[in-house]
Amino acid sequence: MIQKEELKDWLKEAERKKSINRIKEYIDSKIKNNNLAGRYTSFVSTGKYTSDGSRKTSLFDIWYDPSLSSDNQLMVHKAVIKKHKDNGFNVAMTNYDCGWDNLFKAIEFTHVDKVVEDSE
Repeated sequence: MIQKEELKDWLKEAERKKSINRIKEYIDSKIKNNNLAGRYTSFVSTGKYTSDGSRKTSLFDIWYDPSLSSDNQLMVHKAVIKKHKDNGFNVAMTNYDCGWDNLFKAIEFTHVDKVVEDSE
């Protein structure tokens, strides 16, 4: 039998949309910065390696939105990937190794410059 709490969680469409938009804005700004720097293949990661060890990036708290259940977070992540694929990007969700087996979720964009070439 479905519980009311489960149903309420499944109906959080507005929260999912907000989360999708926050993630997209963050990722799009990273794509822009990477393109301006001439990096057409890059990762947008929830973690990074520093001289002090592995650290969370500002994407981490957006990616793992505490207001959403893990099921809703997964739906959001898949939607973000799909939106970028629908716009012609070669994109995949992957793990980014920040050393000492500290794996963080990341989105890999490959040959972003080809998106423009393919649309011409």
